[in-house]
Amino acid sequence: MMKSTISLIVLYGFMFIAASCSNEVHTPAPDPEPELPEPSLPITEFKSMAQAVLLDLTEREDPTDNARQLYSARHILEVSGVPYLETRDVEVALEASLILISSPINVGLLTPEEITLLNNWTNNGGVVISPVCKDEALQALFGFSASPNYHKNRYLMSWVSGSYPELAYFDHENEKTISLGEDNGGNNVIKTYGYSLNETAKALAYFDTDEVAVIRNIKGEGRAYLFGVEWRDVIQRPQLNRDFEAERVYSNGFEPSADVFPLFVRSVWNDIHPVSAWKHTIPDAYKTVLIPSHDVDATSGYNLMGSMSDYEKSVNLKSIYFMTTRYFRDDIAKPYYTEENIELTRKLIANGHTIGCHSVGHFPDFSNDDLFPLGSLSVTKETYNPQYIDGKTENASTYGELKVSKELLEADLNVNIRSFRPGHLLTNSFVTEGLRNLDYSFHTAFTACDVLTGFPFFERMGQDWGGELSTVMQIPIHTSDVFKGDNISEENYLQKADIWFDVLNSHKNNYAPCVLLVHPNRDWKTYAQQALIDKMDRTECGLYNFEAYGDFWIARNDFKFEFDYQAEEQRLIIRASKTSIGKSATIGVMVESELPIKSYHLIDNDFTEYPVSVTSFGVNKNLVLIK
Repeated sequence: MMKSTISLIVLYGFMFIAASCSNEVHTPAPDPEPELPEPSLPITEFKSMAQAVLLDLTEREDPTDNARQLYSARHILEVSGVPYLETRDVEVALEASLILISSPINVGLLTPEEITLLNNWTNNGGVVISPVCKDEALQALFGFSASPNYHKNRYLMSWVSGSYPELAYFDHENEKTISLGEDNGGNNVIKTYGYSLNETAKALAYFDTDEVAVIRNIKGEGRAYLFGVEWRDVIQRPQLNRDFEAERVYSNGFEPSADVFPLFVRSVWNDIHPVSAWKHTIPDAYKTVLIPSHDVDATSGYNLMGSMSDYEKSVNLKSIYFMTTRYFRDDIAKPYYTEENIELTRKLIANGHTIGCHSVGHFPDFSNDDLFPLGSLSVTKETYNPQYIDGKTENASTYGELKVSKELLEADLNVNIRSFRPGHLLTNSFVTEGLRNLDYSFHTAFTACDVLTGFPFFERMGQDWGGELSTVMQIPIHTSDVFKGDNISEENYLQKADIWFDVLNSHKNNYAPCVLLVHPNRDWKTYAQQALIDKMDRTECGLYNFEAYGDFWIARNDFKFEFDYQAEEQRLIIRASKTSIGKSATIGVMVESELPIKSYHLIDNDFTEYPVSVTSFGVNKNLVLIK
């Protein structure tokens, strides 16, 4: 690949060497921790080597509409893990090596002077990634030859075959071809734009209409990438579950159609820098973590959960059990939140497990806003008397389901309830507001396939485009004991465990977690989970607690860093704030380097050095973990 030999010398202080990013993200287990020599000199200076820039153009047009574009661009960069800054000033952005543009470039959005600056910067080695461009004044930059062809009936996007470094992560069929919406007879899906190429450009992806979906244009020493989709439609839309049923399977499958975008950005970042660094998406020195979780929503679950708990304790796994607090009888079930079952739940806590809330009634119509209005915060067990009668829930509220169950569990078990999973994985437009106002931290109501991502994200109020971004984190479910059309059974649970294992490995290849949902209402389900864990390579795949992973992701989101490669000493220095370092004990920074590195260091802004451990993740790839 072409690299700058002029401007990047100024930026980084040494000559780039030609690089091609081999597909080493999917390596075997990490090698033993390498022996590192003591640093020869104290760290007295730091020059930030490289940061990406998010160029925010949203204020130049309708800021309300474009806020969702900006959020989606931020999410792409956050999941990618590359260090980045935000600016609305094109000239400031040109100080970076990589620019991600926030929103579609309509005609006249950039001035002629800014277009000239972008062209010159790219010629000198800069790299720009943009969503849709409609301005023909940028044809030379992005490599298209006519206005893009817009319509809403393209359903798939497929990457080209070949060893392009930008496509390093895409080794699964569902990554090589992603879904843009369900094709069930010509229904409209998301907006897409097909391009015609000029003589300098190449296609990196095509739509199912055979039109170019992603352009790669080499321009001088740099490159420009142009997508035929808008960031909001491939990121925020699926998070709101408004993705035109784009998921190709609902659960127990691998659906990375939103994750390919941050993985693409990370691959470009790694390819253009001989020394690159990004925030790891998994805690500790793992490639993935299995996060078992259990819904206890029937008498059989309370009666049999002890065997699951005891097994998990035997493998040092602190799982989470979502408890239903049904204290009344109706057409669904008799009361099973009893003194006897409360005592059984205390044994879970004694085994080290976490308790979450699984609602009061486990109602099958909880998604109905009319039947479950937000209600009053003053609701209590004494005043909350919902009933499911003749196929409909009566006298219910969202606060009733969230608050009453939380207060019962906290009072009876002396625990702090931070996590909620609704019955039947149903949610409504009031849930996020209720969770926020009741100080919940985590919500887990969607499957990873349904929202097209394996990574957590913060929810919006009302599950609405313009809803306020909340502090409630959605942690999707990747695998479960619910198989549509072919139920798990005592006869086939080993085959189902094999499916879980395949999904786990697919997410491991992207350094994503794997949340497993198992209802502990049959003894053999413990054996199914054990079969999965026994198949795992425990040096690569950790066993992790649900809330511990949520706390990791919050800390990761807050962890901002810069890095510097000092060639003379052959050392890599990571700099972050003292506050950020103090609350990030499981955060790792992945360093991918073609240049020799003898030592790795972590400092704060006062040059105070902190201890780190270093684990090899393959050739030229090491994870620097905050101790």
